[in-house]
Amino acid sequence: MRAMILGVAFSLLMVPAAVCAGGWFEFHGGLTRLEMDDFNSRVEALNELEYAWELPPLYEELEGGASLVLPFAAGLKIGVGFDRIFARTEYSSRIRSRLKDVTADVHKVMIVMGTDGPGGMSLFVAGGRIRVNGRYVLETEATRWTRPVKAEAEMAEGGLMIDLPIGSRSSLCLTGGYRYAPVEDIEVDGEVNEGRDLDYTGPFARAGLKFWF
Repeated sequence: MRAMILGVAFSLLMVPAAVCAGGWFEFHGGLTRLEMDDFNSRVEALNELEYAWELPPLYEELEGGASLVLPFAAGLKIGVGFDRIFARTEYSSRIRSRLKDVTADVHKVMIVMGTDGPGGMSLFVAGGRIRVNGRYVLETEATRWTRPVKAEAEMAEGGLMIDLPIGSRSSLCLTGGYRYAPVEDIEVDGEVNEGRDLDYTGPFARAGLKFWF
């Protein structure tokens, strides 16, 4: 999948400028709702210990990213995109702190069907890989440790884009969609934790600036 994404990106760069009418570059940010049931149940169990923590669950989290899309045929485009899902929960007091950071990066290939310029609507589907590169950190007066958290899996998403023109070659892009991205058997401190999953599946809403060329 990584080789396919790099191949598509290289192909996009090789497209002649004359063919690029209707392509765009966008950067965006928004919210995503995560189905972190397994992770949140472990956070809840940790909060119920004798020396109770107060780690909030992961539910609605921020995300941001960018995409580059070029026309392939009339009303049809292909491109590549990147998203970062900022998924972390933290508790801190005067004598101790705990961090569970499971931020994930999404690398994807996109197919877009719809408008060829600022204004209008488009449907899109995308597929690629989601990669977790996080950490668990515990700090007390007596100790401090950090455990790297790593995992990756395939993902897919789709949705609707609505472009509102704000200039002759730019638009405000409002996007809503749904991502399927369960990640199983995460690796903590170099050891696979079988049965401990992270799930980035859920709906998302984004707003972005799109520049057409």
